[in-house]
Amino acid sequence: MVMLCMLISSGIAHAALNVSAVVSPAGGGLFHYVFTIQNTGPDDVAIVSVDAPINDTFIDPSLSFPAGFLASYDPLLGFVDFLEDTDLFASGTIVTGFAFDSASGPTAGSFLEFEALTVNGDKITGNVTLVSEVPVVINSSVTFVPLGATLKTTADTSGCPAGFVGKYSFDARLTNKSNSQLSTLLVKVAILSNGNLLQNADGGPGGVGAVMTVPQKNGYSDGILSNNEFVDVPFIICLKLKTRFSFFVDVLGVAE
Repeated sequence: MVMLCMLISSGIAHAALNVSAVVSPAGGGLFHYVFTIQNTGPDDVAIVSVDAPINDTFIDPSLSFPAGFLASYDPLLGFVDFLEDTDLFASGTIVTGFAFDSASGPTAGSFLEFEALTVNGDKITGNVTLVSEVPVVINSSVTFVPLGATLKTTADTSGCPAGFVGKYSFDARLTNKSNSQLSTLLVKVAILSNGNLLQNADGGPGGVGAVMTVPQKNGYSDGILSNNEFVDVPFIICLKLKTRFSFFVDVLGVAE
């Protein structure tokens, strides 16, 4: 069913509509969206359509909606429609719980605009307020400095795959230099030379692209790193050779 064809307006609506969405990781490279629609104007609204990627095979089977409403996805035109069933988006109400999964993340350029139709046949257009809980690179918001007193090299290869000759470990101090609150902090390996591996990466030893969750301790014990707060992050490198190597990481997180 193509709901977009319903958005034929007879004039400009007097309603004020706020459409927002929270996006979070859904696992497996997918993203979970939850939409909320607030009608602050005088006119009841019958349908809200949000732009969506074309032919996203994950949206339709995961669509859910609150009681009294319906939802559908048009894979050809690229719209997700939230619409009345037994209830309207009545004036002065907030309706939440329209949800789905998508392969498109918060930086993909989808789910950013909406069109709506009032019960009087007037059209409303606007931008979606997108709140991302998906970690992104925040290198410019932090400093990350190795602590010299923690540097250590050992011949112990426990926790490393076969063929490694030792481990190099150290702590690095991650400090929030921004005015934002940082959460969901991760470290992702950008460069690691000589075939070495980050032994304490999430899921086991890994090279470039491996991710490690920042431990919740020090100033990050509550899961939020505020301005000038720091957390000491341990690194353990499995060594192929006991020689100089390059190691660079990106810091990912959610800034609010």
